Amino acid sequence: MNSKEYQREYRKKNIERAREYQRTYYTKHKKIVNERNRKRYSENKSYYKKKHKLAHIRLKYNLTEIEYNDLLKKANYSCEICNNKDDLCIDHCHETGAVRGILCRRCNLALSYIERYDYKKFKQYLDKLVK
Repeated sequence: MNSKEYQREYRKKNIERAREYQRTYYTKHKKIVNERNRKRYSENKSYYKKKHKLAHIRLKYNLTEIEYNDLLKKANYSCEICNNKDDLCIDHCHETGAVRGILCRRCNLALSYIERYDYKKFKQYLDKLVK
């Protein structure tokens, strides 16, 4: 067993002790730790942005990175309504939480208004506009 494996095993067995050590170290060296973290983040911004975005997608929509990429690929990396490739977001049902597809922010907002309010009134108004 190499050093990293040993440390990993030790931490699993002594999780509370390791956490207490980490808390104590952080309180003693707060300034250094924060500086190091800021530097690491500024040098790897794109990595952390992607990491945070995927974590958000996993928590909010229960999608893995592979499932999210498959969803994007299926939508041809564009909005499924207007084919816009900018500002894409995940369309989901607010009642069930089921993911429906990929939409641009504008189409997603429009769809949410239509769902939230009476669809028939929207349809009647659109029919009047067409005539």
